[in-house]
Amino acid sequence: MLQNKAKMNKLSLIVKKLFMTKLQFVKRLKELRIASGISQANLCKEIDIGQRLYEFYESERYSSIPTHKNLIKLANFFDCSIDYLLC
Repeated sequence: MLQNKAKMNKLSLIVKKLFMTKLQFVKRLKELRIASGISQANLCKEIDIGQRLYEFYESERYSSIPTHKNLIKLANFFDCSIDYLLC
């Protein structure tokens, strides 16, 4: 019983960390895009990803984190590291 409680606490901490990472990612992504003065639609055309998918990336309601390939595209476009986007 005690072991299960410890596992649940550890899982809870992991979920919380993932949620905080997602919120930080959303914040950074929006800040970078707005600072660049580009619309979501134009950004999507520039890096060749679907606009609806990108909208999910900037949304706090959805848990979408870009694939590694799309993270590279975003980091290259904004001239920053993937670590900066995610941390």
